[in-house]
Amino acid sequence: MKEDEIFAGIAHFVEEIAWNDPEIIRLSKAIDAKHREAGAKEDETWPEGEAPEDVEKLRAAWDSRFLHLRVAILRHHGEDGMADLILNDPDAYAGQVKRGEKLIDERKAKRDTGSS
Repeated sequence: MKEDEIFAGIAHFVEEIAWNDPEIIRLSKAIDAKHREAGAKEDETWPEGEAPEDVEKLRAAWDSRFLHLRVAILRHHGEDGMADLILNDPDAYAGQVKRGEKLIDERKAKRDTGSS
């Protein structure tokens, strides 16, 4: 496996752990409830920065909590470089995750078609 693939795998592992946090779950449910109150369909959402103020506050709390959880999980598992990157250059972090996901998808497609 290439470094970007490993990076993406770790990032997904960390996100799965973070999604199970009780506060993340509570905030997600609160945001969903606000959407339902506004009459939004299941897959509808306000564009970033255009939601009512209370929803924007919930989103900001969710974003902050999710970031801090991922950093803490990464540091707990000795992935200080990844933790530093997500804090200091989130675009570079996201880019490396996307590159890794692409490589994983390509590897899977080759495996599924039987090519090497």
